[in-house]
Parts: sequence; C-alpha cells; structure tokens
Amino acid sequence: MRPRPVGGFVPYAGHCIVPVKANGLVRLPGFVRRNVNSDGPSIFLGLHATQNCLVGSSVQWWQQLTLACDSHQFEAAGATPRRDIPPPPAPSRRLFGFCEEFWRPNEFVKLPSWARAVAGIANAALFVGTGETFEIWSLEDAMKSDDPHLVALVHSATKLQ
Repeated sequence: MRPRPVGGFVPYAGHCIVPVKANGLVRLPGFVRRNVNSDGPSIFLGLHATQNCLVGSSVQWWQQLTLACDSHQFEAAGATPRRDIPPPPAPSRRLFGFCEEFWRPNEFVKLPSWARAVAGIANAALFVGTGETFEIWSLEDAMKSDDPHLVALVHSATKLQ
C-alpha cells in the first residue's frame, strides 16, 4: 500500500492567473480548492526556499518538511558539541519565518502584505500546481524566469483569460 501524499487528497495540478485585490484577497483556483473542504486540511503559505515566489500546501506537508530539516540539524548535532551548532541556514528562515496558515479556508484567502511585497505580487498572480505543493508567482517574475516551462505557463494562462 502506497503512503498517502501529505500535500493534499489529490495532487495540485494545473495553472491559471488569478486577480489579486488591493487588500490581497484572491480566489483559490479549482486545483487548490479541491484539496480544501470542511473535512480537508488547512493551507499553509510561505516563501519558496530558492525561488522568488510563494509555495503552498497542507499543514501536513509543512510538518514533514520541518521534520526533514530538524533531522538534518540533529545529524549535525551528533557530530558537533551543542555550543558549536551553527544557526539555522537562511533557507530555513525563509521557509519557516515567512509563513501563514489558512484554517480550512473557503474559496478565498487573503495573501499577507509581506508575502505580496517579497514575491512582487501586485494585481494578478500565477498559480502553478507542482504535485504536493503549488506556487504563486508574480506575472513579471514568472515571465523573466530562466525556466522556459514557467514562461510557457504564463503565456498559456494569459491566453486562457
């Protein structure tokens, strides 16, 4: 029996451009909403570890990520006296310092102002499903990406509007 994915009931699969109101309110795309209902998980949003975008998933997925980061730190702790353990790496601060939980949201969430500012999201955002997670990009950053697939998704989503 295969383990159930921790990102949600079904993979986050799809892409679309969503309008963002001045206060940050966005309507979650269908491929995100299908993992959220009265019985489903809450959604956790944070900064992507390496990209200039937001990443979202279930709280369970973030808990698994925390366990992976913690076990990595404990492995290092076993080889080094406690006082010599370095502080958490910058990616951990980025992943866990900038986070927001939405407890079983309806179809709308309000992207925090810090998230919109850091990720450069203004009046529209590109949502991209990535399996157990989804990303939220500013259209400008997605268009400037070195990843030709991300640029193609922006063009595709723009034509769908």
